Amino acid sequence: DIKNTEQQRNALQNLITTLGKVDIFIANAGVSCIQKPLQDNGVYIRKAIDVNFTAAADGIEFVRTLMVKQNFGSLVGITSIAQAKGMPLNGTYCATKAALHVFLQGLRIDLAKTPINVIEVAPGFIATDMTKKNKFFMPFLMKANVAAEAICKGIIAQNKKIVVPTVFKFLFLLLKLMPNTIYEWVA
Repeated sequence: DIKNTEQQRNALQNLITTLGKVDIFIANAGVSCIQKPLQDNGVYIRKAIDVNFTAAADGIEFVRTLMVKQNFGSLVGITSIAQAKGMPLNGTYCATKAALHVFLQGLRIDLAKTPINVIEVAPGFIATDMTKKNKFFMPFLMKANVAAEAICKGIIAQNKKIVVPTVFKFLFLLLKLMPNTIYEWVA
């Protein structure tokens, strides 16, 4: 259970003991949390925070200590383009991915003078089991294998931020720059 810190750390320690070193660690934890505006969503909010942010950040922190000792490695966190703004019925998901983005940004600054790379992957809509459940339009939906190839190339190139599909780089910037009053009116 990824929400259980002790279990996650034990699993990671067993993996590290078996492998001996870690070149790349990818923290890809995510659950969707479609909120119902007229209901109490507390249970779903807690689960999204525990999985999308806490488990991912804790896994990165655990492996970071090993990478500092071994003096190399790449820490990769999967955020989302949803981190740019709070989206209708999905504010919690957006908030958890924004929190992970800020965490990775701070970690990148902290480790800037080391050989450890901190990479953020911000995917848009990727055809996965999680997105199959979505009842809304998903622009530029990308096949998982195509996204994986682009992400792997970005990690190997040690890009600091990887956005897939690439069209979302422009849309992401547009969302970040858009004044909140206009965004909230459009959304």
